[in-house]
Formats: sequence, C-alpha cells, structure tokens
Amino acid sequence: MDGLVPELKQGGQNRRRNRSECRYLYGWLEGSGDGTRANAPPVTGPDDRSTFSLAHRSRAHVQDRREELEGEDVVHHRFRFRRRKRHNHERTRGRQEISENIHGQEKFYGKPITLNDREMVEERATTHSDLVVRAKKLGVNVEVVHNASVMNDVGICRLQLYHYGETVSTPFFTETWRPDSFYEKIKKNRALGLHTLCLLDIRVKEPTFESLCRGGKKQYEPPRYMTVNTAIEQLLEVEQKRGDSVFSEETECVGFARLGAEDQKILSGTMKQLESVDCGAPLHCLVIVGKTHPVEEEMLEFYKYGTAN
Repeated sequence: MDGLVPELKQGGQNRRRNRSECRYLYGWLEGSGDGTRANAPPVTGPDDRSTFSLAHRSRAHVQDRREELEGEDVVHHRFRFRRRKRHNHERTRGRQEISENIHGQEKFYGKPITLNDREMVEERATTHSDLVVRAKKLGVNVEVVHNASVMNDVGICRLQLYHYGETVSTPFFTETWRPDSFYEKIKKNRALGLHTLCLLDIRVKEPTFESLCRGGKKQYEPPRYMTVNTAIEQLLEVEQKRGDSVFSEETECVGFARLGAEDQKILSGTMKQLESVDCGAPLHCLVIVGKTHPVEEEMLEFYKYGTAN
C-alpha cells in the first residue's frame, strides 16, 4: 500500500482476517486515468478528483469469473496501479502458477500488479474496513465494486440464503486455547430453524510463538487450512463440553471445498458421515443445516453422502 494515503499505513496488527474467498484490488482512481504509473501519488487531504477503490475479485484466474463489467471498467481504464492479496490461494495453487497467473492478469488489465502477502497488508492496515474509514476521514471518496464471495457461493447447494442465521468462524484449537463462543450463535440459529455457515480457519504466515518472544527476524508456522473434518471434530468436542444438545453426530450438514473451481466438492450428510470424508485441497467451509423446505431437501439429495460428486 505504499503510495496510498500515508495515514492509512498506521494501524494495529493481527486482527482476524476475512475468511471468505474474496480478493481485494485496490488503487487510486483519478480523472486522467492514464494508467502509466505503478504507484499512486500520496494524498494528504481531500481531493475531489481522487477516489480510493476496493474492487473485489473472487477467483485467482482471469478466466474463472471476471469482475462484473463495472469492475472491469474500473481496473482497465481507471486504476493507475493494482495490488492484490494472496493469503488464500497460495495453498491451492503453486507459486509458479500464481506467478504465471499474475503475469497473465497484468497483460489482461494493462496495469502492473504487486502481489501482497498477509503481513504486508496487516502491518499497514488492520482490515479493509479500516482502509475505508481512514480514507473517508481524510475526505477521500471511496468506491466499492462488489463481486462473489463464499457468503453467496454456498447457495449452490440450494439451501435458501434467506434461511441462514448468523455466520460463525471456527478457529483452530490449540493445547491452551479452545474457544467456543460460536456455540451460542449456532444455538440461536438452530432454535430459529436457520442454517449456519461456518467459516473455517486459515493460518498463513503466522509468526511462531518463539520468534515473537525473542524478537528480531520473524519465523513462521507452516500454512494451515482447516478442513471440514477438523471443523466437525472441534464442533462435537464443544457440544460434549457444553452439553446443550444443539447438534450431534446425526445433525445434517453440507461440506464445501474449493467453491467456484472446476473441481469443487459439495457433500451433504450427517456430521458423523462428513467427519470421515476427505474433501481434498482447501479452501473448505461447512453449513449446519436447520429446518428445511421440501425443495431444499430434494436438492440436497443430489449431494448426498455416498452418491455426491
């Protein structure tokens, strides 16, 4: 984010990142839109010719799901530069493939692209909302170009989106940290007969505890991506501890892997059934099914355990 508003570089670190598959392309949009500079000019105050833009991309490949026409126009004709986060895709696509893909996108958009890892983003701003707030406080116009995310991609299983309750995040347990605050939210959803989308933890470029203690050069844990199996195992552990019978091994769920990719996997079944299935490479998410309509039940049969893709 060098070249953005200097004040946007300040901010806390290590806030929990967005776990959707969304990507954010951000840059300054200016009236001239000549697209000749790799870095946008610093802005120190309001400028009615400048807009800070967040254009959302949901897939790594240009040909997978291009931005809607509005987003393509923004990136093609008005971005002076383009930066991209990568922490979700390095596991599912090799480094060489990522490099080739970025080169292809630079040719497609006619703009230079800087690939930002999580550390670069989080050391300069805490969240994308934080960037927007700071830009607005400086009197800078903000434009958001929306695209797909896991929040609506799960609709492919045909559980009706307006039958979903509050979304929860399920973090990796450690020996000393086993949070269960999500349990109460699932309990409320279940009481109302609503489905619950569980966003599964992603740990990429996490500093080791030892390197944080001694300071100096950071060392990082190996990347980890929570699977459907691990999520269910942890959920059942929490149920056993809390004992409110919110769900059980026989609770119906839908597991998802690599949504939007050619090899995406969607599987419905009980927690016990899905816990034993290898859904393959990340990214995964899980839906705990609430009260279903007959049409929803009919659609889930296509993805049933033992017969699904």
